[in-house]
Amino acid sequence: MWPVSLWPQVDVDENQETSAACGIRAMPTFQLYRCSVKVDEFCGADAGKLRALLVQHGTPPVWLAPQTEVVARGIQSRPALNGVRGVVRSFDAARGRYQIALEGESEPIALKRENLVCCVNVRLARAAADGDAPLPEALSGVGEARVCGIDEEDGSRYIVEVAGVKTSVPMGCVVPPSGSVGLVQNLQSAPQHNGKPAHLLSVDGETGRFLVALEGNSLQLKLKPTNFRL
Repeated sequence: MWPVSLWPQVDVDENQETSAACGIRAMPTFQLYRCSVKVDEFCGADAGKLRALLVQHGTPPVWLAPQTEVVARGIQSRPALNGVRGVVRSFDAARGRYQIALEGESEPIALKRENLVCCVNVRLARAAADGDAPLPEALSGVGEARVCGIDEEDGSRYIVEVAGVKTSVPMGCVVPPSGSVGLVQNLQSAPQHNGKPAHLLSVDGETGRFLVALEGNSLQLKLKPTNFRL
């Protein structure tokens, strides 16, 4: 833990605009930010509570950072937006909504995490085990691609872009880089974790399993690639 002297501090008398923008009404106030998103705050000189919050939020970040490139999906009220690219502007933790600047829209749109797919560069591999669908023969040896959506007709497949051409591949053949954030899905043995955001810590080269960390605690899960959705 950093010494108190090294924590970022703001003098509210000298930085009144900053304190007003952050909604500071009492001193001292501690605000915790992750990926430019405020995740918690409290007022008062309570060292025990501060330590507890640092432990609670000490796991790797699971939320999408501002400027993350995403694609909208599964929007029932405005289906025309599905498949449209955009970037994350901010995250409202209280509402659980991201403000997304979508191409062609004049104003940011509030969307749930489940309605977003991260656009990231990934490695393509033949499915490791457990009966996962294999990589299409046409992509054998390609190695790398960029995720640009999820196949709406088959939710177990990503749409990836290779050399400017989009194609559909099984999720089990997509290996995101460590540090990627996504959602846990389709777990049969521990369904209580489905829908939770997670941080990809590492990929086991032998089994192909993903080691992920969940938010707010020390729990880590080993998942099949199909149980972690970008």
